[in-house]
Amino acid sequence: MFSIRSKLVSVLQPWLQSEPDLEVKLGFLRSHGNAKNLCFDISTLNRLLDDSACFCFKEVRVQNVNFQFSSWSFPAFTLELSGLYVKLAPRKPVGDGCRSKTNWSVKEKKAILSVLDPEVRDYV
Repeated sequence: MFSIRSKLVSVLQPWLQSEPDLEVKLGFLRSHGNAKNLCFDISTLNRLLDDSACFCFKEVRVQNVNFQFSSWSFPAFTLELSGLYVKLAPRKPVGDGCRSKTNWSVKEKKAILSVLDPEVRDYV
């Protein structure tokens, strides 16, 4: 069990500011675990966003994460988050990737809406 816990910690460590408070309970039919007070490394999260993103992360915290795994039942994997706190900040994009709504033409709006819902294009 200690090796599984250490493997989970090593997978999570690049994403977190500090080592997580992680508890893992393994069972024959069902295994579950709990992680508390996760504070994510915002520089790592911001690297995932491309330059055209209109926002950046300022703070990301999760108070409690419960997860269950069972290879014998459906759903096989369950994840519950509680106390999720995400703080975003606007940023000026590099290039033309993020445009304001007023700069979009009617044709572009129709194209985007038709992808989301084909019936909407008749009303725009």
